[in-house]
Amino acid sequence: MDYIVDTLGNLLHQTAFLNLTWGNYVMILVAFVFLYLAIAHDFEPLLLVPIAFGMLLVNIYPDITMSIADSDNGVGGLLHYFYLLDEWSKENEKSPSDFTFGSKQKVKWICPKGHPYEQYIIKRTKRDFNCPVCSGHAAMKGYNDLETLYPELAKEWHPTKNGGLTPSMITIRNGKKVWWLCSVCGHEW
Repeated sequence: MDYIVDTLGNLLHQTAFLNLTWGNYVMILVAFVFLYLAIAHDFEPLLLVPIAFGMLLVNIYPDITMSIADSDNGVGGLLHYFYLLDEWSKENEKSPSDFTFGSKQKVKWICPKGHPYEQYIIKRTKRDFNCPVCSGHAAMKGYNDLETLYPELAKEWHPTKNGGLTPSMITIRNGKKVWWLCSVCGHEW
């Protein structure tokens, strides 16, 4: 008998029910009331059943929307990965279901702001690498480049010693060493 009690105790500790708050339990109760009204009394079932299942899903597993960065174990919640599917580019020859979660295949993505970019699937799903333009790792002229964000600083860009590199080609997070020309005294550094 002790074995059965220990097994059930372990099962209970492995579920999310011990981590729920009283608010989660109240919402689960409301969801069951909605299901009861929809099924037993035929009260707007096409409206109440999806609402109730959504309430159950979000409250039984409250971390469903958690991002990879916010999680302790490096795995995001289920909805985090559904949101990633929205960024899948239609230009890809294959669909997301043709790949595994940790695939090392490079595919095309479109960020929520509309910037197209390429990234490995594993870096999007497990390491949460986002759009290089939005994260400041790639410059887009007129959006996040040095010349657009800091025009006064860009005026001190050395016109000849940076090769073909211009202030519109780098971001403030670039990390490259470049030449500057002081607009007041003409000092180069």
